[in-house]
Formats: sequence, structure tokens, C-alpha cells
Amino acid sequence: QPTNLHVTATTENSVTLAWDASTDNSGNFSYRVHLVSPSMDKVANQTSLTWASLSPTTTYSFYVYAVDKAGNRSANSNTVTVTTPAPDTAPTTPTNLHATAINTTSVTLAWDPSTDNSGSVRYRIQMSSIYHPSLAMETSQTSLTWTGLSTNTTYSFYVFAFDSSGNRSG
Repeated sequence: QPTNLHVTATTENSVTLAWDASTDNSGNFSYRVHLVSPSMDKVANQTSLTWASLSPTTTYSFYVYAVDKAGNRSANSNTVTVTTPAPDTAPTTPTNLHATAINTTSVTLAWDPSTDNSGSVRYRIQMSSIYHPSLAMETSQTSLTWTGLSTNTTYSFYVFAFDSSGNRSG
């Protein structure tokens, strides 16, 4: 009987399972990984399997059993239940970009935060002027002080958010 069935990885469309090996006096057997609902089996010749083509945010249950060359079937392993995560989405666009302090060589900018299903958002602030077509800074905060500016120069700023997967807001 296979033992210690466990999940080693999940994506929005797949689950990777692993288990401890069975033994058999013939030495010639394979595993059947069983998806409980809808009832379906996949054959594995090793002690792990990635089950793909699953749906996001859906709960699945699996167990494993061994079958030898003579057709003898072991008892089922433990059953594991796993929910696939939601698809990764882009963070919302930061809003309300405004200057909170301005002096001759710096400006402090602030904006309303973005949200993202990963929970981890960083911001990229782009600055341009006649002298600098495009410069950027990054932060995880919702404010930033940009220094080294020239007096009597017009600057344009915009901000966007990105998450740890590289998804970018509009």
C-alpha cells in the first residue's frame, strides 16, 4: 500500500502529488492516482505525479494505490484534499497621485494603494522632463521623495503597480 500521499505543489490548473513507495514480491508494479470526483485514474511508474487540466479555485481529492503485473491491487493510500488557487491577476491601478511637498530640488509624491490577489505589490514611479525623457524609481511604499530635480523645470510623474509574478497595473 502506498503511504504518505501529500501535495508538493499547486498552481491554478495543476496539483503535484508524491507518496512513499509500495513493495511487491514481483517487483513489477505501477501506481494509479485516483481523482475522486469526477472519478478518474492516471498511471504513474514513479512516486510522484502532476495532475494537470484542473480548474482554478476548485477542491479536489486524491488517493493512490498500486497494481502489480498480475493485476493484484493494494489498499488505497491516505486521501488528500487540495484547493487550486485563484488565477494570478494584475494589481489594481494606483490612484490619486499627488505632490505632498515641493521644494527647489525635490518633490514628495503620494498615491492611494493598489490591491492584488498575491498580497505583494510594488510601485514604479516614472518621471520625465525635457532634460530626462524617462527615469524611474521603485518602492513598496505609497509615497516617495524624488530628489535631484532642477529649479524652474516642469516634470511629469506617473505610477503603476506590479506584483511578484510580474503582472502590471494599467
